[in-house]
Amino acid sequence: MNTFSPVGQENFLRLIRNRFQGRLHTVADAHKVLRFLAEEISQIALPPVTGMELFLADGCNLDCTYCFEGRKPKRLLSPELAQLAVKRLILDWSERSESVRLLLFGGEPLLNWRVCRLVIECAEEQAAMQGKQVFFSMTTNGTLLNEERVRFLREHQVAIMLSMDGLPHVHDRHRRTKRGLPSFPLVQRGLELLREHYETFDVRMTVMPDTAPMLYESVMFLAEQGAKKIVAIPAFEVQWTPQDWHVYRQQVRKIVAAFRNSEPESEVTVSLVQDVAQTRTAMEQVGQRTTNESANFGCHAGITSVTVTALGEVFPCSTFVGDERLRESYRLGTVQEGKLDIFRRQELFVLSRQRGRRCQDCSLKAFCSGGCMVANYRATGYLIEPDPTTCWRTQLCVNLARREVTYVNCLSPPSTGR
Repeated sequence: MNTFSPVGQENFLRLIRNRFQGRLHTVADAHKVLRFLAEEISQIALPPVTGMELFLADGCNLDCTYCFEGRKPKRLLSPELAQLAVKRLILDWSERSESVRLLLFGGEPLLNWRVCRLVIECAEEQAAMQGKQVFFSMTTNGTLLNEERVRFLREHQVAIMLSMDGLPHVHDRHRRTKRGLPSFPLVQRGLELLREHYETFDVRMTVMPDTAPMLYESVMFLAEQGAKKIVAIPAFEVQWTPQDWHVYRQQVRKIVAAFRNSEPESEVTVSLVQDVAQTRTAMEQVGQRTTNESANFGCHAGITSVTVTALGEVFPCSTFVGDERLRESYRLGTVQEGKLDIFRRQELFVLSRQRGRRCQDCSLKAFCSGGCMVANYRATGYLIEPDPTTCWRTQLCVNLARREVTYVNCLSPPSTGR
């Protein structure tokens, strides 16, 4: 008989209690519904897995204060496991799909450059033999980039996301080396190499409460440095005060206004501006829908994509790896075994499409993607109950979209307590 994981059972019991308030008289009643759900969920047909985050290295050469992966052991993915993971994705898990996506990840993936090259060459060979396309991407801190490596990555069309938090003093506040030294000079050198060899690449900024006041300046700095796409994300699992959110809101307003008024030929895109534009589009389409749910609601973790660690363990997403209880509940298998836990994937498929108690009557449902399940879990103790950070960002986007970058002071900052 299929049974839910410990975390899954807690979330499904919460859903049952939310749905059947006052109609379930005993714990046994709730567990009867739970058993029925397990049988129903086991019948769900899942899509193939077409995406993989592959940990080339569990460790990292930086010591960023906000890293979601927790303590990182100094393990490197072996050549044998790397090739096996690639074959599992292309030959087995993706089934008859015409294309696959391979994200080279870590830790810092460039700590294992020899295996990085091997993975790319092996994936290209295996994909060609199966008549499939393979799309590569890499998230890197940029400190280990050099001319040879950048040329190789460009020749093999590896899309790059560079982690860089903005102005030098802003970047170095939370992104320092293991010895506590500034990392900006090393990242700047990597940025210059990317700018020389790539037409476009992404830069990912993590915004902390104490760097939010410099967000606008940092975005403009990165644009001046040649970044064509800037992805700015507020850090989760940190304490944001009402004043922090007020500052963040004002900075986002400035960014949206600046890039909305930029020249039409400007090639720079900023995720914050895109979020507002997408929200505005969603507003225009609400009247045409048959449901008040967001068309983008839900998560693909464990359903169409998985993460493989340097030991060959398979998890739904890299964010699951850093939490012991989530690791225990959602270890999907190993590349050595080859088979993925179908019922765990079915469980995630259902949970990722459920809204928690706070969301049931929320007027912003049509514009909310649901956020990250792991961020939800760390903030609230449940995968399905929303992280207040996600709620606040959605509220902000809706107000900016509705009032053309004029903030209506009608929102109260979210409570960050569990």
